[in-house]
Amino acid sequence: MKLLMWLGAVLVIVAILFIAAISWIVWRVDRETVRPIEVANADGAEGIALIVMSPGASSFPDEIAASFAQGLVKSGWRVERTTPSIETPTDLSGYDLIVVGSPIYRYGPTKPLTDWISRLGDLGGKPVAILLTGMGSADDALAVARQLVTGANGAVAGSYAYFSLLPNDAENRYTGSNIERARAMATDAAVALAGKLP
Repeated sequence: MKLLMWLGAVLVIVAILFIAAISWIVWRVDRETVRPIEVANADGAEGIALIVMSPGASSFPDEIAASFAQGLVKSGWRVERTTPSIETPTDLSGYDLIVVGSPIYRYGPTKPLTDWISRLGDLGGKPVAILLTGMGSADDALAVARQLVTGANGAVAGSYAYFSLLPNDAENRYTGSNIERARAMATDAAVALAGKLP
């Protein structure tokens, strides 16, 4: 009898901890995180990009945004990077490319990113690249993000998803970690995209 009571108490504690962890993750990804704009390659003459990336519960989304920024910098672009918040620029007239990104939670981008795009109202036909990060499949989330961008009059210039668990380049053998491969792929994708933009 004592063993059953002890097991029941352990199960209740585990359930409470699980619910608390899920609640914390939801709170973390649904709240705006204000970060000042970081500028890379301030003298870049090929174009100016604004990267707006929602942070996640891990550093993976930030790593992918930094890698994508690195690819644009390699291509001679000035890159400004921040998070979606009430303080994120809404005047996009000075930018040649907008990059929106988010970890995937609840089959789509985070609430701060969707809220920021809603505040913009109109992306003015600007080219927009979409960066999503997750543990596995991203097809549904990419469709949601594309609809979000096109619904705000943005032109989807590219959409990319990178994974922390699912292999990022299953067709090719590579050495190193899956996350390292995702970072390299994000850099290469930015270089390729920069070469296609006017």
